[in-house]
Parts: sequence; C-alpha cells; structure tokens
Amino acid sequence: MKKRWKWLLWLTVVIVVVFITFLLEKHNFSFPQIGNWKLGLVFGWKEWLMLGMILSIIPLLYFLANSLGKNKTIFTFPKENEMEVAVRGEKMLKVIPNIHGYGIKNVDIDINISDKKFKVNTPKICPISDGGVPTKMILGLAFIGPFFPYDRIFTYSFSWDKLITETMSKEEENKGGKVKKTSFGDLYISSRSGEVSSLYHKYTYPIIVWGVELAGRYPIDIAFNVTIEAVYPVIPIFYLKGKWFSVFSSIFRGKISDMVKGKELKYFESMDKGKDFDDKIRTFSSLFEENTGMRPSYTAYVDYQASGSQAEKDAMSAEKLATINANALKEKAKGDAFEVERLGKAEATKLRRLLEEASKHPMGAQVLIEQTRARAVEGFRGSVLSQGQQTPLQFSVGTEEKRKKEEDKK
Repeated sequence: MKKRWKWLLWLTVVIVVVFITFLLEKHNFSFPQIGNWKLGLVFGWKEWLMLGMILSIIPLLYFLANSLGKNKTIFTFPKENEMEVAVRGEKMLKVIPNIHGYGIKNVDIDINISDKKFKVNTPKICPISDGGVPTKMILGLAFIGPFFPYDRIFTYSFSWDKLITETMSKEEENKGGKVKKTSFGDLYISSRSGEVSSLYHKYTYPIIVWGVELAGRYPIDIAFNVTIEAVYPVIPIFYLKGKWFSVFSSIFRGKISDMVKGKELKYFESMDKGKDFDDKIRTFSSLFEENTGMRPSYTAYVDYQASGSQAEKDAMSAEKLATINANALKEKAKGDAFEVERLGKAEATKLRRLLEEASKHPMGAQVLIEQTRARAVEGFRGSVLSQGQQTPLQFSVGTEEKRKKEEDKK
C-alpha cells in the first residue's frame, strides 16, 4: 500500500474513534473501572467535538491538495523516477525530481546547441551523496508555487522512437507516428511526437544504426537498446524543445558507424559486441551531455542484419557462410594436428620400448627392421621397386588415379 493511503487510513481510524467516544460520552456511557483507575475521558463532549472537527479538516485539505496535484495546480504528483519542471509565466522556476537517492544541484557547464557553444548555470540531477538536494514532498505531493495560474508545470512536445510489430503499425499511424519497416523480421520503428509534462530519469529506447558499410561494400543495420539518463533536464526540455532524442540518436549512430565502418565482416563477427560497443559509447558521455543534456547509461547490442539491395544481402550472406565454414575447417585442422601429435608420441614411446627389448637378443635388431618394413608396406597402394632383399624398400609416388587405371587393365 502506498504511503499516502496508509496516512489517510490512519486519520480515518482516528476520526471514527473520536466520534464514537464522543457519542458514548454524550449518552452517559459508564466506562469500566480497573482497580482505582477509571477508563474515563479527560475532555467533555464539547472538547471532543472540537477535536473531531479539527482532525476532519486534515483529510479534507489533503483531498483538496490531491485534486489540485492531479491537475498540476499549486501542487503536483511527480511520478517515481521522473522529473517535472515548474515555470512562472515563461520563466523556469525549479526542477521537481522524484528519484530515490537523487536531488538537484546547480552547476556551471558548457553546452552546444545547434553548433553554438556557451556557458550556462543549470540544475543537475545528481546523487544526494554528491550534493543533490531532494524534493520536499508530503504524502507524494510537491509544491509548485502559490501564484496560480502563473505557477504551473511546463508541458512540451516530445519526439521519440518506439519499436512495434506489424499488427501495431496501423494504430501508431493513427496516432500520428511515421512507421518504417526494419530489416529485423516483422519489427517496425514508429517515430512520433506527443505532449508530455515530465522527463524520465532513465529510460530504454531502441536505436537502429542504418546502412553501416563494411569492407567489400556490404551494408548492415545494427540494432541496440540504449538506456539514456537525464543529467541536465533544462537542456532537452527548453533548449532543444523536446527534440533531444533525434540529436542523441544522430550522435550515437555516427559513433557506432565510425567504429565499424570499413571493417571486415569476420572482424565484426569476432567482436565482443556486448562490451565493445558499450565501452566505446561511454567514452563520449560528455559529448552527449553537452549537446543534449542526456547521457548513455548502458548500450545493449541486440543484433545485426544485412541491408541494401537483395544482391548485397546475398553477397554478405555468402561471405558470412564462407567465414563460418573457414572457422569450422580451422577448428578441424586444430583437432587433426592434435591427433597427429598424440599418435606420434604414442609411436615414439612404443618404438623406445621395442628398442629396449631388441637390445636384449642377438637377432633382435634384424627382427625389428623386418617388422618395421612390414608395417610400412601395409595399406600402401603405389608401385614397389625391389632392389634386393637386404636393401630397404623405396617408394615411388602412388596415386589413386594410377591405381584405378591398373585395376581397370586387369
């Protein structure tokens, strides 16, 4: 149960108890006596009536503030992990965050808006341990300002991207979204705008880096889920007028493209993409903050797909298949080499033991030579040239093709 509802329940119980007690007192109810102590009332019925009226005002005031808060008038109910900006007329009054462990601290920073750089003093969302001052709230209510309607929560138009399926595309188009098919199965990207009155502290957005050209002119689309954190809320809301996401995603796409553009497909395949992309994007946090007031909190690589024409997709698929086959052959070769090495060591150990045994007998050496010759000839399919019984065998080059011809003549 939410904290504010617990308080309301407690007040209700108190009021009920007060009025019940008042009624009992008025009707001369006789309270029981325990020893020398009588369970009576200190106040008379008039005092209890006054106390009940005072206590009843508290929930009435709360319900009034609650109604005003829902309408963003004088009070507001900022949602958890979001922040709102209060204005007086057209001037910013304050930022109202509702983020556990975070608050507001004013700082001087350099910002870059439409390639114009300048210094501003602006509120920063930072941990309380770093000097952030949390919002003062009572039962979830935060004070906006006393001068209604001049003091109000600022609303603005926010543009964002949303990942949808084909079945959702019509609904998104009806809401004004521009729907674009992706190369990732039946997934679509909907880009649309809407009026909002808050900003998420952290939120995960889909970003697709379109048409990154690898070596060999193979274009690919790379999909990410990017968790974005609000640091300087005044920049995205006022300076960028709610269109910060397009600026953020443009910078993001540029940095990812620079990272892999012109690389071989096998290099891209071998990357630790989950770590490499996140580590690289984090190095540009100050650039994102300076241009958007937001920063990448975590970059999660999802997948990639071939883009471009069908011929380009087929060519990249062929190269990808060749890479997979080459890696498989490489692993097989490693296995074969290991097997050869293992057998070689076994044969060497066996030969050493045979030599030790042969040295114990007068004709042992000659017997060992004949055994070695017999094993060498076994399974041989080439031609053999005999030059005398005491001369070691020498082999001419035997081929499978020559063997088949000789068998055909027979």
